Amino acid sequence: MIPTTARRQFAAAVFAGLSALHGAAHATADWLTVAPTCVPDSLQTLQFGLTSQTGGHVRSAGRNPPLAYFCPVWMPDDFATAPSWKYLKLQYLDPNSSGGGVTAHLYAKNRSNGSVSLVASVTSVPSTIVKVLAVPLPVSLNFKRYAYYVTLGLDGLDLPVEAHMVMLTTN
Repeated sequence: MIPTTARRQFAAAVFAGLSALHGAAHATADWLTVAPTCVPDSLQTLQFGLTSQTGGHVRSAGRNPPLAYFCPVWMPDDFATAPSWKYLKLQYLDPNSSGGGVTAHLYAKNRSNGSVSLVASVTSVPSTIVKVLAVPLPVSLNFKRYAYYVTLGLDGLDLPVEAHMVMLTTN
């Protein structure tokens, strides 16, 4: 027979373990997508955008019309739980001296009336290596009222730019 104290300690340990699992099940995972999985906005983007299979990025072909891609933001698995995302992040490469060649804009589309509003945006700064920039989200996302999408813009200016990834993260 197991002593009462040992049973209580065992029960407390099991309860603590199950409670931790319950909390983890309701945490919202970060949302991210690599740029080549986004949808080109036009025939022009298909014509001038270069996709790197091994690098997992889209690239402008230097001086060309601006390119745009649409990336749907998927609702978290648990519809009842509001996502805990705090930041919009952009992973990019922009060797242009003034930067600004890669942009990411997060939009909300109202489910009842179809109106669209800008939630957050981030613009590249000059960098000769792949870099990540983050901007805070000004509001919590509400998938019950809105659908969300991100547009990625590439404007090569003088030198080709690359969009690698866009993310919504908790930190």
